[in-house]
Amino acid sequence: MDTRTDVEHCGACGLRCDASGRTPACSAGKCMVRCDSGLSACGTRCVNLLTDPEHCGTCDNVCLLNLVCVGGSCVVDL
Repeated sequence: MDTRTDVEHCGACGLRCDASGRTPACSAGKCMVRCDSGLSACGTRCVNLLTDPEHCGTCDNVCLLNLVCVGGSCVVDL
């Protein structure tokens, strides 16, 4: 096992890279964010920029009040 590239032991034995919503990757002993198709990396999370109300259209663009994210734009929730 190579702790520089092994997603099950990234950086040290037993340090597994999280795979929720993404493909786990390990580079130089550090877990990297490589999002699955249709998702984008915002910090350490993989999000859908077309529907995520906290990352609508771009990272950290929050839909306020009664708005929802539709197609990457904040719109009134009817």
